[in-house]
Amino acid sequence: MSELIRVPDIGSGEGEVIELFVKVGDRVEADQSILTLESDKASMEIPAPKAGIVKSIKVKLGDRLKEGDELLELEVEGAAAAAPAAAAPAAPKPAAEAPKPAAPAPAPVAAAPKPEAKPEPKPEPKPVVAEAPKPAPKPEPAVVIPPSAPVVMTAQPEPVKEAEPAKEAAPKEMAADEPQPREERVAAAEPRVIQGPVTPGPKYNDLVTAVLYGDPKAVEELLAFGKWPEKADSRGVTPLMLAAGLGDAQSAEALLKAGANPNRPGPGGDTAASIARERKDAAMIRLLEQYGAK
Repeated sequence: MSELIRVPDIGSGEGEVIELFVKVGDRVEADQSILTLESDKASMEIPAPKAGIVKSIKVKLGDRLKEGDELLELEVEGAAAAAPAAAAPAAPKPAAEAPKPAAPAPAPVAAAPKPEAKPEPKPEPKPVVAEAPKPAPKPEPAVVIPPSAPVVMTAQPEPVKEAEPAKEAAPKEMAADEPQPREERVAAAEPRVIQGPVTPGPKYNDLVTAVLYGDPKAVEELLAFGKWPEKADSRGVTPLMLAAGLGDAQSAEALLKAGANPNRPGPGGDTAASIARERKDAAMIRLLEQYGAK
């Protein structure tokens, strides 16, 4: 399903397209930057709200855009258009065929008489000839063995030996080429993998983008990851100046606690305090004065 991506609330009127990060046919993830807008006070990256494929781009470098203007057309993943197919009418069944007339029964054929079987002649019995009896063999004379003198066996007693103390078996040393048991081979061959907890990364790449989208929690995460609170954009606008211009007291307080300077001048000499006074934001003015704003 295609969806038009528009310019979100940028808090500074209009902005000029100075960078394009995608082209037609590219696949983008949710929160991936698609272009950079530069206004009079800040430059900011506009992310894609959803993942999908870029079908067409509605802007070009140098265009000036405001909130609600079309940026590009995105084919959103995971949404398929339902296209119901019209069912074709069922073809009429052919009419039942008329029953065919039964074939006439064949005329009976008289069976031919079987020839009478002739009896087979039986074979005549052969005459039996009696064999003459063979003479019985003569018995051989028996061999008589004279008895021998009895042999008497005497056993000699052997001397009794004292039992020697058992010796402990020495541990067997394995040769270098002798195969080791399977358990030891497996333990030596398999490496041990120690897995630790995986820490997720921050949601945005820089503090200016996090303040622009009004996400104080993301500002605190970026500061915890070591982001410098005084890092300005290409126009010299710091995250604290942008928070003062948007009236985001929670993000401003997190930046001040991390060391942001409320008196640092930006484009045209404006500071975070002068921006808050221009907006007549009393709460922001008091917060900045607590951290040394002049």
